Amino acid sequence: MLHYILFLVTHKSSSADFKLLAYDNMVFYLSLFFLILITILLILFFHSRRKTVPDILYEEGVKAENLGNFKEAVLKYEKALSVVDNFRFRRDLKIKILNRIKVLRTVIKYENTFTLKSQ
Repeated sequence: MLHYILFLVTHKSSSADFKLLAYDNMVFYLSLFFLILITILLILFFHSRRKTVPDILYEEGVKAENLGNFKEAVLKYEKALSVVDNFRFRRDLKIKILNRIKVLRTVIKYENTFTLKSQ
């Protein structure tokens, strides 16, 4: 704004010069705004793709479950459940973990009952 005033005082101004100067400033500020906006969006994108500790423990539990190691999977899920409370906005993961633990405990109980009857 100050350079507008200095420009007007030192030069005989015409409306065309003022419009050109205002247009240059507008382009500069718009490009600066979009550069900052793109930078913020990139930071948010890469930050959201980073895996957290509960995600890693959950994946390890899924792998153990797929291999048939149900007790180990329950332990991994319980570790993930204890850590997931430290993170905000992870309610969906917490519900997934609780459901998997419930199912696995039922499966383990069934396996124990089945092995006891077969012996």
